Amino acid sequence: MLIIDNEILEGILRLVRGFEVNDDSLALDVIRRVGPGGHYLAERHTLNHFLEEHWVP
Repeated sequence: MLIIDNEILEGILRLVRGFEVNDDSLALDVIRRVGPGGHYLAERHTLNHFLEEHWVP
């Protein structure tokens, strides 16, 4: 039960911290370049930012 409570707390703290919304975080240039059917895993932007934004409970 303690582990579940900790995961819930981490999720809440992540939401309270908020999400930065700017040109870099939106990465619209990457979205345009990759296009439909592409993937972002090999993109430099993804590699630079996924550890900051990826959250696993």
